[in-house]
Formats: sequence, C-alpha cells, structure tokens
Amino acid sequence: MKTFAFLLLWMATITVSLAQDKELIGNWDITECAYCTESGTLKTMEKEIAAGTAITTFIFEQDGTFIQTSNMTSSREMETFAGTWEINGPLLTVKVQTNKGRMKFDYSYELKGDTLILTVSSGTAKFVNTFKKQN
Repeated sequence: MKTFAFLLLWMATITVSLAQDKELIGNWDITECAYCTESGTLKTMEKEIAAGTAITTFIFEQDGTFIQTSNMTSSREMETFAGTWEINGPLLTVKVQTNKGRMKFDYSYELKGDTLILTVSSGTAKFVNTFKKQN
C-alpha cells in the first residue's frame, strides 16, 4: 500500500511538472524589476520599464530552447542570447552562451496564470523579476 501511495504521489508530481513546463512556453515581457534586501525592496528601472525603454523578453520554446532579448545589461545595448531551459523541481535552470562563455542560472520561479516571477538570490539579497505572458 505504501508503494502504491508513493507511486501515485510521484505520478502527480510528474504531471504537475509537465503542466508547468507547458505553461512556461511562450513569450514573456518584463513588467517589474526589484532588488530585495533585509532593509527593504527597491524597484529598479520602474519608469523605463513602464515607458518601454527597458526591455527584457524571454521566449521559451517547447523543445527546451529559449531566446532572451534585453537592453537591461550594463551596456544598455539591445542584446540577444540563446540557450536551453529546464524545470528542476522548484528551479528554472537556463544555460546560455555569452561572449564571456557558457553560463548557467538557477531561478526560483512561480507561475500565476499569465505572470511569471523569476528570483535569483545572492547572499542576503534577491533580484525579483516579474514577467507578463504575451498572447
């Protein structure tokens, strides 16, 4: 009986994971960027994002590839990166080739309908980016 319950739970977990994979597929545009510390939260580039001059877009494909286009790097130039993505439990892992070599990022992620929240932690600070799915 315990084995059956374990298998049932495992199958439910796999089903939820696959459903989340499908929900992630599509185009996502940044709507908010925040820097969070123990002292509080600072929304960054709020006016630029609202005006459409600060842009980050992810396009997640069903085959596990993605394209990211952004001008929110230190150069402020529009750049495009391509790579692969996968869901690993509570993490969205993206691997991308840049001019600095191959890089891997593990985001905590949360899907709420057409909203995607990606969080990267660095020590006690967190960078939280919110995206809206485009139709």
